Amino acid sequence: MDQITTKTIWGLISVAILGGIGLAAKETISNIWAAFSFMLNPGLRRGSTIEAKVQGELLKGTLKGFGLTRAVIEDQEGNTHLILISDLKKTTIKVKGYRQ
Repeated sequence: MDQITTKTIWGLISVAILGGIGLAAKETISNIWAAFSFMLNPGLRRGSTIEAKVQGELLKGTLKGFGLTRAVIEDQEGNTHLILISDLKKTTIKVKGYRQ
């Protein structure tokens, strides 16, 4: 059996680092892809009245803004809710109408 060389150790370390980066990037890439999908959806635009169940809470309101990381919804009482894209990926969004 051969001895473990410095090259072998550095090879194992680099594979572990690249694997960790790959796992971390997977979720980020998934969130960015979902954000682009939501942005390009013609039914989801500013002023749309939407309904979404996020983390067990049913949110109804007007979509005020949309970005790569979160959406902003204003409910009927004027409260503003920031919703992470990662939470929106896991729910069904119902578009109720459009208000200008």
